[in-house]
Amino acid sequence: MKSWMAVDLNDFRKCSYPVPILNNASIILGMVGVGGPLYTMVVKRQNASAGMYKTFFLATLGVWTGYYITRAFNQYYFGKFKFSLEYAMMRKGDFKKTIEPTKYGDPEFLKKWKPIRSH
Repeated sequence: MKSWMAVDLNDFRKCSYPVPILNNASIILGMVGVGGPLYTMVVKRQNASAGMYKTFFLATLGVWTGYYITRAFNQYYFGKFKFSLEYAMMRKGDFKKTIEPTKYGDPEFLKKWKPIRSH
């Protein structure tokens, strides 16, 4: 099955850490899911237990949505990283060869400092 993502989900799962269920997006969307029905209960002056099933459902939906949004972003950026590595491997002959590392006291290592105000 062809995916709209740059990399397949199986490749993403093989090469990266698992996405945590309680990440920033899922916590924020879960809190929005809890806060919405609680706010309407306060505004309509309903009993707190009157709409708790909606609260639990929307909190679960928020956590689920946040998890899958985070996974989709991670998978997308993992695909960009993978393709940039493949591009670098294809074009590795075009890059400059590495030179010996310079030492800290080397005059070419330090940039010439020019003060903002010159007298």
